[in-house]
Amino acid sequence: MAEAAAAAYIAALAGDKLPPFSTVSQSFSYLTRLEDWEVTEKYHRKIRDVYSDQLPVEDLTALKVMHARVLIGLEQPTEASSLLREVIAAEPDNGYALISLANYYRQRRDYERASLHFQWAAREPDVALQALTANAEMLAEQEAWQPAIDLLVKARDLAPTATRQIIENNIRAIERVLNVTELL
Repeated sequence: MAEAAAAAYIAALAGDKLPPFSTVSQSFSYLTRLEDWEVTEKYHRKIRDVYSDQLPVEDLTALKVMHARVLIGLEQPTEASSLLREVIAAEPDNGYALISLANYYRQRRDYERASLHFQWAAREPDVALQALTANAEMLAEQEAWQPAIDLLVKARDLAPTATRQIIENNIRAIERVLNVTELL
């Protein structure tokens, strides 16, 4: 599925009229969710080839964050963290870079730094929901149930209506685990 999607996205970049960078960025995000990093890397490489000479600074920064996400997925964390630190040094409030760096630390099992970066990202409205849910997921993996619930409640309050029920279901599931744990 990832290969077919990437092939279609790459074909769209070969036309006479390029799609807006925001559309390409959404396509990239879709591919990252599929976690086929070699395919995602091909698409990112094509994006860089086509857009890098014509993007404003803000989008070039987004392109760097995209590259770092691919590198993290390909388990090349050193280069990824360098890119992300560079972005954050220039833009301390870049939520996407903060989340990517948090995921880098999470992958390295440095949960304290990961949580810190998720918290900083949660201050940025564009990524707050994503940062809160990712941090809650990490806490749940560590069986820190109540802090995970607290973050999910905040996420639920920010979420669009269509997503609220999913988050509420996750809160209830964690509460059930917490209740079972208390009985033991």
